[in-house]
Amino acid sequence: MRWPGGPRVAERSALVDLVPAVYSALNVSTLTDELSATGIRNDVPQDAAFPYVRLEAPSEIPWETFGRPGKRILIAVHVFSQYAGDAEALTIASRILSLLQHARPTVTDHAVAAFELEDHTTGAEELLAGVTTSHRVLTFRVRLQQTDGG
Repeated sequence: MRWPGGPRVAERSALVDLVPAVYSALNVSTLTDELSATGIRNDVPQDAAFPYVRLEAPSEIPWETFGRPGKRILIAVHVFSQYAGDAEALTIASRILSLLQHARPTVTDHAVAAFELEDHTTGAEELLAGVTTSHRVLTFRVRLQQTDGG
């Protein structure tokens, strides 16, 4: 790919830096104080204590704008709770939304053009060891433009 009138631009994935930046944005006391010791994870153990948050591996597709390489990324944040009813899961989901909606995390060699909630839905409830487990899913769309020439 070439910028108009410029040298070839080497495209790079933004995921290596975006995922830790999202984790850092969520790993603050206003959220972690509500969670169990399991906290915020990508690799949730089988014996995880509730409630907890799981970051799903994001997807990345090209988003070329004005001849510049860019990316559209979908990243899902899952909330799991065994509190009776939806109050706990919804409170945690609301805190996640307030921390990530319109966020501008630092991503090496990229500028965040948008970080917006795409969808907030309920996942399937499960019965685990006789306890109902609530599941909320917040999916964010992130648009980034690569900022350097490669």
